[in-house]
Amino acid sequence: CGLEIAKALRELQPDLRILACSGFFGDKGGESCLEMGFDGALAKPFNADDLTQAVHRCLHGSESASLAGF
Repeated sequence: CGLEIAKALRELQPDLRILACSGFFGDKGGESCLEMGFDGALAKPFNADDLTQAVHRCLHGSESASLAGF
């Protein structure tokens, strides 16, 4: 599961930025990903522009704008 992998990676490198990408975020959208410790969320389907913007927001900490596609 992605969350388990993210937790393991954080143990190895606590400052690692992690962007969740999924077509199945559920009712809360990407907000639940942020609550679980991901640094951003991107809903599928997405295009190259969406991905570029989400990665930029994830790297630069713009959490409120990290929910591209929601």
